[in-house]
Amino acid sequence: MAAKPEPQKDEGQSRGSAARLGRRAFLWGYIAFTSLMALWMTLSILQVHAGFHRPKQAFKGEKINVRADKPDELRRCHRDMEHLLRDLHDQTFALQAKALKFDINPATEWRNWAQAWRKRWSIIGSRCRLDELSGSGTSQEIDTLGQIHNALSELQLSYTDVMDRYIERFARRLREQQLQLERVNSNWSV
Repeated sequence: MAAKPEPQKDEGQSRGSAARLGRRAFLWGYIAFTSLMALWMTLSILQVHAGFHRPKQAFKGEKINVRADKPDELRRCHRDMEHLLRDLHDQTFALQAKALKFDINPATEWRNWAQAWRKRWSIIGSRCRLDELSGSGTSQEIDTLGQIHNALSELQLSYTDVMDRYIERFARRLREQQLQLERVNSNWSV
């Protein structure tokens, strides 16, 4: 008797199982890829919005010597840090005075100024190599400037809190009082 050829049945089963295996592999690959992309997106959002990431400012210019042993470079870093400190203090009170005289939005003014100040702060840190050299024992001056640089960042945040309280509690009231005084003065001028 002639036996029926069974290799065709095995071929069909093997093709079906190979297709099933291929679909499963594709499905698992798709799930893994999608999961990794979702994780990457979540971490990116957290990194930017939760403060885990300090954006690097593009610094184009000469950095100080890696040994930090040139007095002129150190003096320039020192002078730039003095300007940052003075500007931080002066701008706080200048903005309060400006808000009293003119009808401005002090919150927007402060936010714009603080953003520019923060960029200058970052550029000075990069140019003076404070992040990479501070605390490394390269130079006592660099270590001190690095501490001051970090303290200036904290001060700027504290001044932001002061400005927020000023804007929230006093800016509108002071402006209204100023306008009333101007009206009284204009009555006497007549």
